[in-house]
Amino acid sequence: MPITFFKKITEYEVKNAPADQKSAGRKITSCVQGVYLFSCQSVASKQMLFNDGFPTLIFGSDKDKKIRITTQGKLKEMSSVWLCGGILKETYMDYIKHDEEFIVVRFHPASFYSTFGLRPTFFDHSTLYNLNDIDDQFASLIDQFYQNASAAERIAFLKTYFQNFDGHSDMPGIIGEAIALIQCRRGSISVAEVLKYFEAKVNHKWLGRNFKRYIGMSPKKFILLQRFLSAFDDLKSATKSTLDIALSNGYYDDMHLLKDFKNYSGTTPSKYFA
Repeated sequence: MPITFFKKITEYEVKNAPADQKSAGRKITSCVQGVYLFSCQSVASKQMLFNDGFPTLIFGSDKDKKIRITTQGKLKEMSSVWLCGGILKETYMDYIKHDEEFIVVRFHPASFYSTFGLRPTFFDHSTLYNLNDIDDQFASLIDQFYQNASAAERIAFLKTYFQNFDGHSDMPGIIGEAIALIQCRRGSISVAEVLKYFEAKVNHKWLGRNFKRYIGMSPKKFILLQRFLSAFDDLKSATKSTLDIALSNGYYDDMHLLKDFKNYSGTTPSKYFA
C-alpha cells in the first residue's frame, strides 16, 4: 500500500497497544489486525508502495476503476481490490486522484496464510495480486463490499465478513513476541539481539525457520523492513541530518541508509521528497 499510510497505522497501533507488549505473541483470535480508511487529499499523485511484512487487502473507491502500478519500470494494471505483501522494490502507484479513498485491511501474517489457504512463500513470486485472481470465492466479497454506499458501511461489512473466519494460528508465541520486540525497537535491532532477549530459549536456525513458516520471510528481512519505515518517516520530516537519521535507526552511516533507500525506492531521498 502507499508508504505514507503507514504512519497513521503506526500511530493507531501504538495508541491502542496492550500494556503488556508480549500479549502480541499469545493466541490470535482474529485474522485481521485492523481496517483503515485513507483519504488521498494530501497524497502525491504518484506514491511508492511498501509492505512491512503484514499482508494487506486494498479496496479502491470505485469497483470498475483500474489501478496503474509500475514495478521496476514495468506497468501492471490492477483491479479495484488487490493484495499486497512481501518485499516491494521500486513499486509505484500512478495518478492517484485527490478525491480517491482506499480502505485497507491489514492481516496478521500467520493467520492470513491459513485463512486464504496460501503458502507463506506466496508473495515470493509476486508482491501484488488481484483478489479475484486468487480464488473465485472472493467474487461475492467484492460484490457485497461495493453494494455498500458509504465508507463506514463498507468498513462495517469487512469487519463482519472477516469475523466469520477462524483467525487461530498455531504460530509459536515466541514468534509473536519477537515481532512485537522488533516493532517496538522500530527495526533498530539485530537478529542476535532478538535471540539474546529470549535467553537461549531458541537458536538462530529455529527462529529463521519459524519466521519463514509463519511470517513468510526471515527475521533479518522483517527487521530491515521496520528499520526502513522508521528511517523513511524521519527523512520525510527532515528535522535531522541524513547521518543522524541513519545512526538513530541502526544504520552504519548515511551511505548505508542511502543505499537502502535506493534499493526500495529506486531513487535518492532528495529526489523523492523534492
